[in-house]
Amino acid sequence: MRIQPVPISTSGLAASKANTATKDEKALKDACIEFESVLVHQMIKNMRSTVMKTDLFGSSEKEEMFQDMMDEEVSKDFSKTGSIGLADVMYRQLIQQNTAKATEKTVDK
Repeated sequence: MRIQPVPISTSGLAASKANTATKDEKALKDACIEFESVLVHQMIKNMRSTVMKTDLFGSSEKEEMFQDMMDEEVSKDFSKTGSIGLADVMYRQLIQQNTAKATEKTVDK
């Protein structure tokens, strides 16, 4: 009885690694956008707190809650459109650091 070698394809493994890397990059990009959104929301909230409140039109907790929710949505829109640009800068820097670490690990082996 003769045993035949089984060909092993590494293309599936390479494709799996590439797919994982793409998912990781997408998750990193989403995290950067979310971070920018939180930061912009805090900026808007702090800016709004500097404006004097008047009772001209009446003020209520409901109005303040609605205003905060609207500010949050505006900050999300800012981040998604890239109008501030912080998420893109953070993403590029983190990808660059990740690439440098991966290269460093490869050289050490």
